[in-house]
Amino acid sequence: MNELEYLKKYLHKEDNLEEAIKRLEAGEPVQYIVGDVDFYGNIIKVNNKIQTFDDRNQKVDTLLKKIENYKNDTFTLTQFTGQS
Repeated sequence: MNELEYLKKYLHKEDNLEEAIKRLEAGEPVQYIVGDVDFYGNIIKVNNKIQTFDDRNQKVDTLLKKIENYKNDTFTLTQFTGQS
């Protein structure tokens, strides 16, 4: 299911679809627009303070690429600890 299909399926009836599509086109994650996500039958409330799965997956991909470059080196991993 692509993002537009997800939006149409899960957008709350009281929300404006046209406005939601504009937000989606502007790059806002669909989960933020809908306000919650169904995760294995559990409804989880989300907002812009919670990373979407896509955000997290992109960070993991970036991290894996960095690790690949330093296979033989020792380094401290702070990517997901809240430290810089």
